[in-house]
Amino acid sequence: ARNLFGLDIDLRAAQLTQFALLLKAAAVDRSVITRNITPHVYAMPDKATFTEQEVEDFLGREGKEFVEPLREALQLMEQSQNLGSIMKFNIPPQARQAIASRYKHWTKHNASNILEQELWQRMKPYIEVLLVLTQKYEAVAANPPYMGSGNMNDDLKKYINSEYTKGKSDLATVFIEFFPHITSQCGYYSFITPPSWMFLSTFESLRSEIIQNQSIQSLLHLSRGVFGADF
Repeated sequence: ARNLFGLDIDLRAAQLTQFALLLKAAAVDRSVITRNITPHVYAMPDKATFTEQEVEDFLGREGKEFVEPLREALQLMEQSQNLGSIMKFNIPPQARQAIASRYKHWTKHNASNILEQELWQRMKPYIEVLLVLTQKYEAVAANPPYMGSGNMNDDLKKYINSEYTKGKSDLATVFIEFFPHITSQCGYYSFITPPSWMFLSTFESLRSEIIQNQSIQSLLHLSRGVFGADF
């Protein structure tokens, strides 16, 4: 309940993951079903916009100095169902701490009026995803989406070309470039992707980045048909 976090673009996939984790936990301790525990697995939120006043209302007086970084993050997250987990946020540690504190406050205390309730219902899924993506993890595991740049829409391609110059040719390799951003120092990240990034000249700079700044614990180059549903 405290140290597992997951994200998905698809709401049903996130719900199925939550259910699977609860079943696994219940196999060890059946009381988790009655203790109102919900795994920290979230789907990218539906598009919503927030005014500066709404951001101020969420942060409260003590968080007034962090309105701008949070507002910029929320504006980027309007594309969360298009960009997914590769979004990068310029959230200083103190700002993140304030956002997390206010999230706990709003979670524990019921909104005092209808307007506050409406704001919290729209803001809550945004803050949950934001907090997950601005945290460092000792272990990261993923099966990232595979998509060549030729199939990306304009907004996705523009963001990737700006933020992920080494892996921009495919969404899977963009994630390989992204993983170190959320992995703690001396932590591990693992993934399953097509093997093209290991050989093509397009990804030479990505390979150099990995070799020079990271260490490889294990690397499996799998043959065709290993998963039974290959081409």
